[in-house]
Amino acid sequence: MKDSTHRPAGDRPVVPAAAANLADASPAPLFVIQDHRLRYVNHAFAALAGVEASELVGRASLDVIHPDDRAHLLERGYEQQEQSTRGVSRSQFRLRRPDGGELWVYATTAPLVYEGRPAIIGTAIEVTERRHAQEAVSRSQRLEAIGRLAGSIAHDFNNLLQVVIGHAERLASGLPQDSALQKSAGEIRASASRAAQITDRLLSLGQRQVLDPRSLDMPRLVADLRNAIQRRVGASVTLVIRRGRRAKPVRVDRMRLIHVLAHLVDNAREAMPEGGQLTVSTELLEVDESMRADRPWLRVGSFMRLQVEDTGTGMDAAFASRAFEPFVTTKPKGRGAGLGLATVYGLVKQSNGFIWVESAPNAGTRVVVLLPIDSAVADEAHAPVVSAPAVSTPMPDLPRVLLVEDEGAVRELLSSALERNGFDVVTAGSAEEALTLASPAFQILLSDISLPGMSGVQLARQLRRSLPALRVLLMSGYAREEFSSGPNAVDDLPFIPKPFATRTVVERLRSLIEPAREQLQA
Repeated sequence: MKDSTHRPAGDRPVVPAAAANLADASPAPLFVIQDHRLRYVNHAFAALAGVEASELVGRASLDVIHPDDRAHLLERGYEQQEQSTRGVSRSQFRLRRPDGGELWVYATTAPLVYEGRPAIIGTAIEVTERRHAQEAVSRSQRLEAIGRLAGSIAHDFNNLLQVVIGHAERLASGLPQDSALQKSAGEIRASASRAAQITDRLLSLGQRQVLDPRSLDMPRLVADLRNAIQRRVGASVTLVIRRGRRAKPVRVDRMRLIHVLAHLVDNAREAMPEGGQLTVSTELLEVDESMRADRPWLRVGSFMRLQVEDTGTGMDAAFASRAFEPFVTTKPKGRGAGLGLATVYGLVKQSNGFIWVESAPNAGTRVVVLLPIDSAVADEAHAPVVSAPAVSTPMPDLPRVLLVEDEGAVRELLSSALERNGFDVVTAGSAEEALTLASPAFQILLSDISLPGMSGVQLARQLRRSLPALRVLLMSGYAREEFSSGPNAVDDLPFIPKPFATRTVVERLRSLIEPAREQLQA
């Protein structure tokens, strides 16, 4: 029997008539394109496209492809493939269904002869879930990269602000009270403090903010903030607070969580200029494998869910997918820098939580935040705040400080400020230099963490092995969480983030010395 598919080398295979019956029975979506039109589709492909096979045959092949993907296919030589003998070609694109839905497919095509003329045969595999998972990973990696860059910039900027704030304080203290120059120095100090707030937001993008996590009752916090939220959204918005039947404490920085809620409430208000309804709900949620099917980046476990939902203008899917990127905003130019949701994302991720947006045009927006529950039993949410001792007269006998800082301007500024407040200061520009100066005469080591060569953490641990009574205070333009693991793990060592006021570092140093003196006097 002669093989009807056999042709001389280099020619195309021919589809025998009997093959159509086999193709119709195949569970794999198959199609044939000839003259840029669909000449054959099997039942599996018709089901994928959401159209009857008879309605597809004869249509232009590009009609079923998403408009945004057509140019890409044309660039890859789609229209020339029918006349080509180059073999197998592969591509990914979206099928556009009549109901408005979209499906990502991975298509493999090859040239052949169909009814005596050149054509293309292909198969399509749906990869929508895999594509969405890849996009989620890509977005996460992109945000992490932006965060690392922002955190590094903030670290360097904080060192500069430390110098500005310190010298502004020094100028103000040395000028006549209420003089014009003293007021100017105060303005410099105030502007530098506002700049420090901006770097704080940049650190949140890099998930490097200084956090004070405590066990907290989230539903109670939301209930306590009801009046504040209502004032924030105005009388034209109806506020609904919903609390689930079950709740467990979360371990989170209380003020940062309030900031997260404030950002989400503000965004909701902006989306409802004519009024509407804002719903803030809290509920205990158990994330299992079935939930990870739709969101594979979730972690199985127990979480408290904070959900902020509005009835506003909403966003399309493309915009919602970029909502947490810096400088992406729906607000008019000049109203908002587009850092709000990016800051929220950083705060939630730094708290080991998850966040996502669900939205559609003219259908409102829902923002979901998941925070892991606190396994500790003690609830410190309303622990009393202990005020730091006020700066008073210098301590007697001039406590000696070994100051280690590689930035010359910061080192000179801190040394001068500490000496004016009653400390005897010896400076070093590196850990190696500090080791040559160290002796039992020093009561305190004040060191930056990021030093050339040996780090401040490594220096502190080495010195304490030979000088166990040495008190340590570490500082950095990065947040403490940046040094939570590895050789530079801060662990239980005292830490102060830059930039700080002179008063703040003086109070911290004195608080370290006082316990030691009380022990000696006991």
